[in-house]
Amino acid sequence: MVKHQKTTKKHASHERHVTLHHHHHKPYRKRHLGLFVGSLVGLIIVLTLLVQYRDIVMTGIAGSRNFISDFVGTNVDYDKTIQSSYGFAATFDSRSLYANAVDGETGKIFQDRELLSKRAYSKMQFAPLSQQNVTDQSAVSISYHPEISGELSSEALIDLVFDGGSVKKDKVTKVSTENEKIGGLVFEKSVWRTAQSVGPLNNLYISYSIYTSNINGHPLVITVNEGFVDIPGMHPQYDDLINSLEFTPQTARVNDQHVARVPSGLGDSLLDTLLMARTAAAATTDKVTSTSERIAALYSPAVVRVYNSYCMDVEFDKDTLLRDACLSSAGSGFFVGQDGYIATNGHVVSMDPQDTSVYNAFVYAIAGDTRLVNRLAIAAGFKQSDVPTGSSQTEALAIIADKLYELDKSRFGETNAVHNLLVATGSQKPDTKKLLSDTQARKKHVSDASIQAAVVKATDFRLIDGINGFHNSDVAIIKIDGKNFPIAKLGSIDDVSQGGELSILGFPGNANENGLVDSETSTVTLTTGKVSSIKNADGSDNRLIETDTTIGHGNSGGPAFSNSEEVIGIATYTLDGSGSGDGVYNYVRDVQDLIDLAKASDISFDQNSVTQEQWEEGIEFFYTAHYSKALQNFQKVKELYPSHNKVAEFIATSKKRIANGEDVQDFPVEIAIVSAIVLLGGVMGGLFMIIHHHKKHKVYIAGVAQGTVAPYAKGETAPLQHISVSNPTVQPYDKIR
Repeated sequence: MVKHQKTTKKHASHERHVTLHHHHHKPYRKRHLGLFVGSLVGLIIVLTLLVQYRDIVMTGIAGSRNFISDFVGTNVDYDKTIQSSYGFAATFDSRSLYANAVDGETGKIFQDRELLSKRAYSKMQFAPLSQQNVTDQSAVSISYHPEISGELSSEALIDLVFDGGSVKKDKVTKVSTENEKIGGLVFEKSVWRTAQSVGPLNNLYISYSIYTSNINGHPLVITVNEGFVDIPGMHPQYDDLINSLEFTPQTARVNDQHVARVPSGLGDSLLDTLLMARTAAAATTDKVTSTSERIAALYSPAVVRVYNSYCMDVEFDKDTLLRDACLSSAGSGFFVGQDGYIATNGHVVSMDPQDTSVYNAFVYAIAGDTRLVNRLAIAAGFKQSDVPTGSSQTEALAIIADKLYELDKSRFGETNAVHNLLVATGSQKPDTKKLLSDTQARKKHVSDASIQAAVVKATDFRLIDGINGFHNSDVAIIKIDGKNFPIAKLGSIDDVSQGGELSILGFPGNANENGLVDSETSTVTLTTGKVSSIKNADGSDNRLIETDTTIGHGNSGGPAFSNSEEVIGIATYTLDGSGSGDGVYNYVRDVQDLIDLAKASDISFDQNSVTQEQWEEGIEFFYTAHYSKALQNFQKVKELYPSHNKVAEFIATSKKRIANGEDVQDFPVEIAIVSAIVLLGGVMGGLFMIIHHHKKHKVYIAGVAQGTVAPYAKGETAPLQHISVSNPTVQPYDKIR
């Protein structure tokens, strides 16, 4: 062994001590290379399995979604609106964009259906759901700053953007500046791009468009990270989103010291695009992408068709007032209790003797026969002086109606009466001709397992109402015998606001009896739209939702869902202004009217439905193509509720897809990810050891060449050699070989 002499102190600082083993005469070691190659191969295999699993799931989702979209008749609007209580809202196409938002008060991030509840959002972020190439790596952020009071200058607004992000102002150059009007406000649009090329070619630059303004005395900035584009400032994929922005005169709702500062920089949106948005977008695709489709799939089994047919002779003060007073109607309803309670409209199930008498009194009076209305008016003590001088005809009719309803209900009675109130829980419809003939013959219509007789438990309704303001709501509660019924969850009208989305389920006549579809069976129809406004019903404090969502004949009594997947109202009225240029107005009754009626009537709704729980779980499994698991849930639903109107289809489809080999089995994603991390560590460790060994090998080669290191003979196990390397005493290997 040759030892290197010690260097003087003068050169000690330039020395490094190297210990050489006999294996350093080899350029690499097999164990190091094996670790690197083995770990790399394992990592590739694990990642390939993860990608294949994702592809299988996505393929299954596509097939399942096609099936679910045919589950009901649909009219789906994919535009989703995010509303901030700070006074701005944005609408995006949920088929192409992923979105999340940050609550400025709590700092919590919301995504998917959570976004559709109005909150104090101070930042909204959007990114494409899929990227086909590098130019798709773009993002938009809308940042509002309630913590900054007072209007900032254009330069200060720009600084606000760059100061909070990873891209600094000195790294970009301004391309252009112009004013642009968005949502009625003027924004300054400035286009920027990176000062130096970020890629291997000289013409690769990242560009940004920044829109700045002040709303409600606070800064608002829209930042578009355009990624790689040929023309800076062009982002057609986001034009609709940006142009959808609306602003209302709101103010910050919290004290400045309590506002959570949300970063607004360029780097945040890019990071979100590359990391969080991709993860969240993948998570959201595991469920029904369209909220309306999801609502239809989950809750259409809880929606029923209601048939009401009755005939009676009406008595007043023990004397016959009306003979053969008959009425038939049909509408929709929905289970609100697993024990058979159903919500609907009052006008769908009305069969009250007083209501019938007042209604017919007006019908006859309009036809010119005033005998009935006069008799009731006299009994009510009505005097002409009760109508103020100068009152309009409408006002007079309203006063008369109110007076007639003041008559004591006990004075009205019914004889020779039959009430055939039926609920179709499945797809089969009753024989309506036989139903009418049985009713006219004063016979009870025979029901079966899927068409059951119901009884009215409570109503808040007047047939003659709304002439000059409403006195009652138009809600009712009916009940059928049984248990384990699917249910719809009750929410609050406060969950929606103007511009919010509605999904209405029901049985509109035009969709079920139009001469084009099978009229022997009925299928729940989904209609979607937006909240036009929320108003008080004329003459009362009860609220109505005005909507552009279609409410057709037969829809009455159907549930109206917000995107929180809870019932916020009951489809009730359609006012057609055809011929007057006023169009069609649709109105939904506040679900609170139903809740108040139940409370006043001492009725409680048991919403703990095992059937509904099993159905929802099965739908989730079905949608992700886990058909074996879904089948177990669906079979449980069939056992609990044999009349379920859709479970048979899903059982049959699940079995067919399992037989076709389309069933997705559980994949240990978490274990695979941990394995990938471990294997990645092996790759990096192997690479480190290869490089480290090769450096010592270069020292060995150079030392042998200089005579400072004794060469190892093949097969020799020699002692260690400790040497000190001083530049340029030992020349680098690449200079002497």
